[in-house]
Amino acid sequence: MKKPYNYKLLIENFLNNIIAVKEFENSYWENFKNEDADLSENLFHILDKLFAEVDMYTDNEEYVQQDPVWNINEKQLRVYAQEALDEIEKLEGSFF
Repeated sequence: MKKPYNYKLLIENFLNNIIAVKEFENSYWENFKNEDADLSENLFHILDKLFAEVDMYTDNEEYVQQDPVWNINEKQLRVYAQEALDEIEKLEGSFF
């Protein structure tokens, strides 16, 4: 069985400012859209939710101000990425 892309490391690199938001956005999109490994249902839901949140990200503050329900800024994306990381770590902990 093929191992999934290391989303945890990607999220950690973003949260630790090792990679910029644009690199995170592009890498997350590319890898999630092309994922061909079998993901557990729980992991898929965590990653799919973050995918939607990455899709909502914009660096245009005007868009965020005009429609904050559908547009988020980098600060908000970091909050969602941390929540996803926490959920992934919780999920990993449930296997032991």
